Amino acid sequence: MSSLERRLDMFQDIQRTRNFAAGGDGAIVFKAFTSPAFFPSSDPSNTPYKSRPSQALPSLILDDTIAVGRCWEFAGQHGHVGIKLNENVHIRSISLDNVHASLLTSTSAHKAPRDFSLWALYEGPAIKDLPTESRPASHFLVSKPFPPGISATSQFVLLVNSSYDISAFNTRQTFEVSSSFKDAPFPPNNFIILEISSNWGASSTCVYSVGIHGETVS
Repeated sequence: MSSLERRLDMFQDIQRTRNFAAGGDGAIVFKAFTSPAFFPSSDPSNTPYKSRPSQALPSLILDDTIAVGRCWEFAGQHGHVGIKLNENVHIRSISLDNVHASLLTSTSAHKAPRDFSLWALYEGPAIKDLPTESRPASHFLVSKPFPPGISATSQFVLLVNSSYDISAFNTRQTFEVSSSFKDAPFPPNNFIILEISSNWGASSTCVYSVGIHGETVS
């Protein structure tokens, strides 16, 4: 392998691990597609990390800082968040991170996400021909108005449907997009929805950090 080929391989590796959902690099949360944050009792003797409301805001998932209680928390086991990425990207995978279960009480550990789905905005033709499930933007709408460029008839396509393992040694776990898009990558886009459909048995769910990985549009 030539030095040029090695440099190209290194660049591709960097591209694959770059997080396009990093808040420090321009990604933002859209409230219109995001479940409300949940603020439990502020009694410091009961939930010290929740004595500050900012600890539960959804924007925290765009930061890779992992600290106990520093997460987006929502009521129940089902919720979703809309994220505008920092640029158009061919999405290849999503990563989720969490505080290791050994550092949490059993109650807090059970708040970790379990089953989840990644949806991406689709703006191409013939959505019925895509080899995966789709849902209208209105399905995820929490509050109006729609963000710029998105309407009730816009469609989100399922890219990942998987489960986070709270008992795994590695807390940052990566999940690749459906094999249906391996040979024909999903069209580049900059808007995704992370949908959590279950946790590990708690009455609320905490999401610590989300990463979206892929390649930029050349």
